[in-house]
Amino acid sequence: YNTSKCGQKGYNKEDAMYCWIRECGGDKPPNECFNATSSPMLCQHGANECLANRIEACSDYLLNGTDGTNFTICFEGMYGSSWLNTSTPIWNAASQCALLLNIAEDDLFKCTKTKGWK
Repeated sequence: YNTSKCGQKGYNKEDAMYCWIRECGGDKPPNECFNATSSPMLCQHGANECLANRIEACSDYLLNGTDGTNFTICFEGMYGSSWLNTSTPIWNAASQCALLLNIAEDDLFKCTKTKGWK
């Protein structure tokens, strides 16, 4: 996430990430530290990494324990370099893993497109 103090247009480990850790890592971080609207999340490897992270977060949200872990193992096991360039293989991998683990694909995709990190 970015904050007003640590904001960057793109991922910058030295300036943004370490600033965020200093600003938000204490016992009483400001609310903006975890507000995705005012402080959008930045992913080191771009928008497709954020998408994959949201899919995994939603699988954990929709499943519990071992099933969520098994989805992540399945999903990460399908990773390919094409994930960096287009979202299609990411959605395809999510569909295949959802089918294997009996997750309602519609629920997974709806969560990914709306909540993502809850």
